[in-house]
Amino acid sequence: GGVYHANTAGAESRARPTIRCKHVTFAPTGQGWAASTTEGVMVYTRDSGLAFDPTDLGEDVTPAAARAALKSGDARRALLMALRLRGADGEGALVRDVLEGTPPDAVSGALQGFPASLLPALLESLSQRVAGGPHVQLMLRWTRELCVAHGHAIHSAAHG
Repeated sequence: GGVYHANTAGAESRARPTIRCKHVTFAPTGQGWAASTTEGVMVYTRDSGLAFDPTDLGEDVTPAAARAALKSGDARRALLMALRLRGADGEGALVRDVLEGTPPDAVSGALQGFPASLLPALLESLSQRVAGGPHVQLMLRWTRELCVAHGHAIHSAAHG
């Protein structure tokens, strides 16, 4: 007996790779979800205008790094990381901790040069916290400073 080798050059492979899902998380709005798979992170949303930039995430963007940045006085960096990680903790606790842990006199500086892509997430986080809780004055300060620094961009986005 010999060995038979079929000529399969040019034939399409019908085998599909097995993709495993390690974690699924849903957006608090119910408008989207993300899955961590063996092929990477897959993000799905109903909002066609939403832009997800995977370059916002890196190995150095962690809850511990955000808390360390806040502790060292870099509220802007802490807030950027917390917003990029929002939903990872299920409750937005990291964003809350950064907003509440930022000294009032550092709020304005934290919002300078803030990326427009994160303004909706920040507005949503503030709106959830300004209605009540022990830090109403600080949340109002965040809201006022956000409107001063980015009011035009927010108005433009809301009115097309």
